[in-house]
Amino acid sequence: MLALTAATGLATSAQAANFPHDGNFAREDGCRADQQVIYHTVIYQGSTAVGYIDLMYSVHCHSAWGHVHGTRTVQNQTWVPHGYIHRNYDGKQYQCTTAEGAQDCYTPMVYDLNMTSYAKGIIDPNGAAGTEFTARTPSY
Repeated sequence: MLALTAATGLATSAQAANFPHDGNFAREDGCRADQQVIYHTVIYQGSTAVGYIDLMYSVHCHSAWGHVHGTRTVQNQTWVPHGYIHRNYDGKQYQCTTAEGAQDCYTPMVYDLNMTSYAKGIIDPNGAAGTEFTARTPSY
């Protein structure tokens, strides 16, 4: 990996060491204490809100994560929220998925000091192709 990053000029080994929270969860790393919602974007099915995606950020941890929330709790069906966090700098991405009947999931974090990221949320009402409802936050 160091040879690849050095060859592309994207990051030095010193910079790569500055990505301490990549793949970790905000709660476990103590990053939720100063969490902020950077963007809140509603996920629609036609004109009906079925969920939302929040792009979360911690100044203390210099890291971002996604929080997707479904507005419907339906047992034994697949109204399942999926969330993604994406760092624009290098395309690093993490995801989360809830269990059936649950409403929330939090993605692992991406470290993004002096970089930008966005979050994407999907509500999948029945697991069939072409029936997902998606929204994406702007990058910040």
